Amino acid sequence: MIYTLVTGPSEPVTLTDVKSHSRISHDAEDTYLTMLISAARQYAEHYCQTSIGEQTWSYTGANWPDQLAHPPLASVDFAKYYISDVLTTWDSSGYRVDTSVPGKLVPVTEFPSVDDRPDAVQIQYGCGKSATDSVKLACLIMVSHWYEIREPVVTGTIVAKVPWSAHALLDSERWGDYS
Repeated sequence: MIYTLVTGPSEPVTLTDVKSHSRISHDAEDTYLTMLISAARQYAEHYCQTSIGEQTWSYTGANWPDQLAHPPLASVDFAKYYISDVLTTWDSSGYRVDTSVPGKLVPVTEFPSVDDRPDAVQIQYGCGKSATDSVKLACLIMVSHWYEIREPVVTGTIVAKVPWSAHALLDSERWGDYS
């Protein structure tokens, strides 16, 4: 099975937000800061096990998936499958979209039979949720920290990990926690 990002999300914080939070008044490292913003969102997504911002993903696999990655599932654009070497679109009346976490397609009766091939099932779907203030602040904290401490170890000090405050903010956003 292969998951491919079709349309990426907007970042939860802007370059202007980061520069204000970090008290940066020059433009010399805007490209670097933009990269850190993306890395902070990806870290938050991985830590929380949830997609932040609206995203479109595609699934390609040999069988119908038990669930779709990158929760929360918001919608399904299409579900296609190969039968007798013909790519067929599954009519949406044949399934319902279960948006509970993790999300999945639930057949009204049963899944259609598919050919024996690695790309037999193709699903494109939308997922993600808006960034909360906690996620935004955690991203600002991480970007500021990574900007100031660019190496994981500074001689004579301890290992520079993601700040505890960022984790504390993200803990309530984790999939399965506090919900």
